[in-house]
Amino acid sequence: MEAQKKKKVCEFCGAEFDEMLPKCPYCDSTNIKGAETAYMEMLEDVRSDMEELTQMPAQEAKKEWKKQTKFILLVIGIMLVMLLGLVGLELLSNSGFDKSQQEKQEDYLWKQEKLSAFEEAYEQGNDEALMDMYYEAVVENKPVYDWEHVDYCYVLSYYKDMEYVWAKIDRGEPPMSVSEYAGLLTGYSFVEYYYNKLSENEKERFTPYYEKAKADYEARWEFQGEEWETLEKEREENYGIIPYETAEEYVEAWLERQEK
Repeated sequence: MEAQKKKKVCEFCGAEFDEMLPKCPYCDSTNIKGAETAYMEMLEDVRSDMEELTQMPAQEAKKEWKKQTKFILLVIGIMLVMLLGLVGLELLSNSGFDKSQQEKQEDYLWKQEKLSAFEEAYEQGNDEALMDMYYEAVVENKPVYDWEHVDYCYVLSYYKDMEYVWAKIDRGEPPMSVSEYAGLLTGYSFVEYYYNKLSENEKERFTPYYEKAKADYEARWEFQGEEWETLEKEREENYGIIPYETAEEYVEAWLERQEK
């Protein structure tokens, strides 16, 4: 017999609902317990993906880094945007994944050895080298997020995803899937969201990338007036990010118009 789900009473509207839901389905208020559980499950999935990569032979893992890390970063980005909007920083600081003293020491030594190379690549404008080091650090779960300009790497990773799709389109490699186009559409919303959070120095440096991404977004899709308004409204309700399922729906409609 299936165990009966525990219920809780919403402190805002008084409705009763499953205590594991991240939000009240009636008034949309946050349920801390459910939101934390959902976050932890997603985080554990990401950790498992990283562990699988670290167990590969070095050469094979290196080939997989960029491909797998793009997905991992997308998941992390969605998690952080949603989590910070839902419950703030408290859950992140009490996530239950405290590092051991040995791991903290290893992180300290890694930062002493590697962050100067990140800083040098950043100052030299060598974005290719910077991103190679960044992807590697993320996959190996190193404390790159302590670096001053990690936000620049984060937003650049989404731009690089867009660049990959543009190159494939330019080469005329058929077929371009709905998921690839949807990734392009969703990717732009991440670029714009994180671009607006950069420091003035980082923003100035990233502006040429951002302008190219924005120009593609505005010119490529040719959404109808009502579609555009609805899409922008959904972005606003989702902390500035286009939900992937929504992107797929818009891409399918857009592709149908292209075929006529």
